[in-house]
Amino acid sequence: MRLLIGFMLSASILIKSKMSKEITICLTSCGRFDLLSKSIESLIKFWDGPKPDGRNVALIINEDSGLPVPDNISEMLDHWTGGNFAFCFGDHNQVKAIDRIYEKVESEYIFHTEDDWEFTRSGFIQPSLDILESDPKILQVWIRNQNDRNGHPVIGMRNKTPNGTQYQKLSRNYRNVWCGHSWNPGLRRKSDYDLVAPFSSYMTGNTLHTEAAIGQAYKKLGFYAATLLTGYVRHIGGNQSLSKQEIK
Repeated sequence: MRLLIGFMLSASILIKSKMSKEITICLTSCGRFDLLSKSIESLIKFWDGPKPDGRNVALIINEDSGLPVPDNISEMLDHWTGGNFAFCFGDHNQVKAIDRIYEKVESEYIFHTEDDWEFTRSGFIQPSLDILESDPKILQVWIRNQNDRNGHPVIGMRNKTPNGTQYQKLSRNYRNVWCGHSWNPGLRRKSDYDLVAPFSSYMTGNTLHTEAAIGQAYKKLGFYAATLLTGYVRHIGGNQSLSKQEIK
């Protein structure tokens, strides 16, 4: 079943993890179909939650460039979900897009990602869940390589959950701006979004500045971010940035 819906974002896949926790995957995209195709292909390959079976899985893809979605992307999603997905289209604004999809999330957890990330290995969902459940003040779990965090430092020694999952805390004051909140790939709680929602209320005219402003709001609430010790994604966007296109 394929539907067309007029709100913006991304991909929303409601599934249950091995720990019986519901997760919604949210993926933002805007016209970079070569990247989107590679990102979806790698996510399907390395996603270590239960495979969507088309029965109780809702998959919503928003492509807000206004261009037709290539058939190969539809075919990949059709094969993965058994045809249970929908394409959605909306106005050209990433932050508002995230608000719209998050507002529709009913699961406890959100796995957020973007169209310019290639997944390189599996094994990130279960440890991320374990870390979030070990500390209610952990905002999200990064899955980038340690040498690919734009210089964002970790603080203190390695930490370990009661179940033995190791992680490190990210600095809450990198360059006096960055606190760990990010829209890069990673698991987070829907309830933590609700605490500061909507994200669009922090819009500054620049996506990165908005992202940082949201991080400052979470910092005031005592949140911090964690990172797994091993990376599971690599950035493939390069010079195909959306920064010149977006935020009105």
